[in-house]
Amino acid sequence: MMKVRNFVTITIVIAIVFFLFASQGMARLSMSDKGENHYAFSFGNDKDKSDALKNINSNRNYIFVGRDKSLYHTARQYAIIRHASLHKTASIAKAASENSGENTVYLIDGSLISQSDISDINEILYHQSVIVFMTLPDEKLIESSGTLRDILGIQRTRGDIHIKGYQLFKNFMLGGEAYYVEDKVEKGEKPRQDLPLDITYYEVASACRSYMIGQIDPRKQDIKDLDNDNTKNIDAEDYPAVIWQHSPEKGHVFCINGDFMKNDTGIGILSGIEYETSDYLISSFADARSFVVQNFPDLSDENDDQINELYGQNPYNFQRNVLWPFIVSAASINDDRITAMAADHIKMGTGLYSRMDSYLTLAENERAELGAMGEGASLVQKGLSATFPDYDITSFYGQGDKGVVLTDDGKYLYGMNDKTLDIRTTLSADEMKYSDDLRFRGVVSATGYYVTALDVSKVIYPESKDDRYEKVTRRTNGNLNSYYGKFSYLDALPLSQAARKIENLADSGYRVVSSSKDDKKVVMRVENPQQSSEFLLRTHGQGISAIEGATYEKIEDDSYIIKASDSDIVIRFVDEDKPDLTE
Repeated sequence: MMKVRNFVTITIVIAIVFFLFASQGMARLSMSDKGENHYAFSFGNDKDKSDALKNINSNRNYIFVGRDKSLYHTARQYAIIRHASLHKTASIAKAASENSGENTVYLIDGSLISQSDISDINEILYHQSVIVFMTLPDEKLIESSGTLRDILGIQRTRGDIHIKGYQLFKNFMLGGEAYYVEDKVEKGEKPRQDLPLDITYYEVASACRSYMIGQIDPRKQDIKDLDNDNTKNIDAEDYPAVIWQHSPEKGHVFCINGDFMKNDTGIGILSGIEYETSDYLISSFADARSFVVQNFPDLSDENDDQINELYGQNPYNFQRNVLWPFIVSAASINDDRITAMAADHIKMGTGLYSRMDSYLTLAENERAELGAMGEGASLVQKGLSATFPDYDITSFYGQGDKGVVLTDDGKYLYGMNDKTLDIRTTLSADEMKYSDDLRFRGVVSATGYYVTALDVSKVIYPESKDDRYEKVTRRTNGNLNSYYGKFSYLDALPLSQAARKIENLADSGYRVVSSSKDDKKVVMRVENPQQSSEFLLRTHGQGISAIEGATYEKIEDDSYIIKASDSDIVIRFVDEDKPDLTE
C-alpha cells in the first residue's frame, strides 16, 4: 500500500510537470499575437533608388566587350551587386584604349575575337589588367594562333570529347568541392545531370590553375598523345579544363569553356575571379535564407473529390493534418524559417476565411510568417482583415503593391522601386539538377542569400503521379538533405525579415581604406553600421587574429562573415596554423 508521504511526493512532481508544460504554453500564448504580423516589412521609401550603381564600393572598373545579351546581363548583374562601374563596347581596340591598369577587368565574349584583335589583347595585359574570357574564341582560331594560345595558356586543342561530368574544386566559389557525375539513376528517380557533356578538349599548360574540370572515363575515349599510357589512371591535370586561370608575364587571364557565364552561375564565377586576383575579397553579404511555401493554405477548397480519393480527407483536413506537418518537417532539416503564401484561386471572398484563425495558430507555433499569392492577395487580405484587422500582409508571391514581392522570373536577383523590393526565387525545393546547384553556389557566393520555394499546389491539384504527395515529399526531403546543408550558416529568416537584409545589401555603403597582405591588415569604413551591415571576407590561407568595430564568424576555409558594430573596422590577420608572435 502506498504511503501518504510517497503519494504526496508523486502528486507534487506531477503538479510541477503540469505547471511547467502549462506555463510553457501560456508563455507562448502571451508572446504570440495572431492579430498582427510580427515580421511586417515596410520598404524604405525614403531612400533614393533611382540609380542602383550610385554607391561605388568596388575599386574595380569593369569593361564588357561583346554583343551577347546573356553575357552582358551577367556582367551588369555582378556590377550592381558589387556597386562597381561597368562600361560596354563591342570593340577590343576601343576597350584597350580605356585601360586604367590593374584595377580594370575586361569581360570578353570570346566568340567576337578575330586575328586582328590579338595584339590589342596583349596591349591590355601589358597594363596588368584582368581579362575574363566569358566564352572562348573559336577553336580554329585558337588552333591556328600560337600567340592566342600563349595568352589563354592552352598548349594544344584535342577536338570534341564526351565527358561523364564535372569536378568543381573548393575555395573558388563558396560551398566547397562538388562532383557533378551521375553514374546511376535509381529507379523512380529523375536524373540530375543536365550539364553539357560534349565539350571541346583543351590541354592547358602546367602553370595554369584549374577551378573546374571535366571528368572522363578513359576506357571509353580515344585520347591521343597522352604521356600516361595507362588508360585506367589518367592524371587529373590531363582532364579537360573547364574554368582556369593563366598568368602570363603581366596581367591575369581567366577562361571559361562553355556557357556557364550565361546564367546566375556566372556571378559566382566572377566573385571567385575577384577573390583570386585580390589579397582579400571584401564584399557586401546579406547573410540570409528563407523557405517560402507557395499556395499554403489554399483557401479555395475546390478539389474536394480528388483529395478525398487520393488521401482520404477533405482539403482542409489534408492541409492541416498532412501537408503542414510535412512542411514543418522539411523546414526543420536545415532549421529554416517558413513563409506560407496563402492562395485564393477561385475568389471565394470571405466564405472560408473563418479558418484563418486555425492557420494563423499553426504559423505562430512555428514562428512562421503568413504571406499571400499575388493574384488573390487582395481577397486574402480582405478576408483576413474581417477577423484580424491589424494583421498586415507584407510578403507576396508573383505580384504585390507593397513590401517584398517574390517572383520566379525577375530580370535581376533583386530590384527596387518606389513601393516594393522584388526578389527572384533562387531554387525550387522539389527540383534539383546539377545546373541548379551551380547556380545556387553562384548566387550565395555573390550575394550571401538564397530563397527556396516549395509549391504545394501540385499536391493539392496533381496532374500526374509525380505531383502526388509521396513523390513531392520524397524529392523535397532528399534535396534539402543533400544540397542545402552547405549554406546552413546563413541566417534563417521569414521572407519579410530576409528582405530587410537584402535591402541593406542593395543599399550598402562602405569603403576599404587600406588592404595589404604584407601588413596582414584591412581597414574599412562603413556608412551605416546600425543597418545590420554584414560583409564576406575571404583570405588566402590567413585567419583573423584580432578585430575592432565588428564581430566575425568563420563559415568555410579562409571565409568569414563580418558584422559591423562601428563605422571604422580594423581586421588583423595571422597565417593559419601558425602562432601570432606579434602579441
